[in-house]
Amino acid sequence: MDFHYGVPPRKPVIVREGREEDKEAIFSFCQNTFSWGDYLPDAWDTWMKDQQGRIFVADVAGVAIGMVHLLFLNKTEGWIEGVRVHPDFRRVSVASQLLEFCLQFAKSKGVSSCRLLTLENNLPARSLFTRLCWRKIAEFVNYEHLAYPADLLGNVHIGREEDLPSIRSALAASKTFRVAAGLCPIMWRYHSLTSELLQQFTKQSTVTLAHDGLAIFVRESEKPSIVQTSYLEGSRRGVRELVDFLSSMYGDTGTKTLLHIIAPNEQRLTQTLEEIGFRPRSIHLIYERTLPPISPLD
Repeated sequence: MDFHYGVPPRKPVIVREGREEDKEAIFSFCQNTFSWGDYLPDAWDTWMKDQQGRIFVADVAGVAIGMVHLLFLNKTEGWIEGVRVHPDFRRVSVASQLLEFCLQFAKSKGVSSCRLLTLENNLPARSLFTRLCWRKIAEFVNYEHLAYPADLLGNVHIGREEDLPSIRSALAASKTFRVAAGLCPIMWRYHSLTSELLQQFTKQSTVTLAHDGLAIFVRESEKPSIVQTSYLEGSRRGVRELVDFLSSMYGDTGTKTLLHIIAPNEQRLTQTLEEIGFRPRSIHLIYERTLPPISPLD
């Protein structure tokens, strides 16, 4: 394809819905996105079939040279992920067009806000999002540690439905919850921790309470050897008890389980985790764009 880096393509870029036949072209430039490769080859088929989301591609002369995935977390929140652009087509606003297309499509479906994640060290992405008027709303630190056997003090229990009023009250007054912008990650996608979602977690027995702490955890269905916290807060003692409790659930199973402790970037909380022995692997920056309602004139 006749193209010079940083120079707009001679033929127009068209953003359209992805098709199964786009897969080969997309995968050709998504092999080494990260040091370990890319998750797109594993996610593509699921994304194509999922009625709660859409794959959009940037097309030049019938060839897919970029893509993005939009997922509807619920009726009002959208999540954008998997932004990829062929190296020969970067710095010519292809990513901007893909993001804008997602926003307009989400708006047409009644979504009021979209969010996305990038890592703290991804300076080009951060610059792009700032230029496109995305607002950084929260930071989370991703810690990893193998689950370990732990002696429990008996101060931790699984949350029950009758605990919900006190949990809601505690979150409403929580500084950590404000630092988190009211969000919780579920397998790398950041949802608003609403009353409905909290109730769902409780029914799934994934809410854990200490005398002065709260943890919510999920287990990755496709990778059962990975357990992730969706929310964590508390005093130093409470956080230590909660982490020990979570680790003890999987540290004695005879199989290695990796704990992803994803914590709001609040100093006391992160210091406590590092005192326990957890080491930060990455820092997640969460950006958001609010979408005004559709005008009758739109």
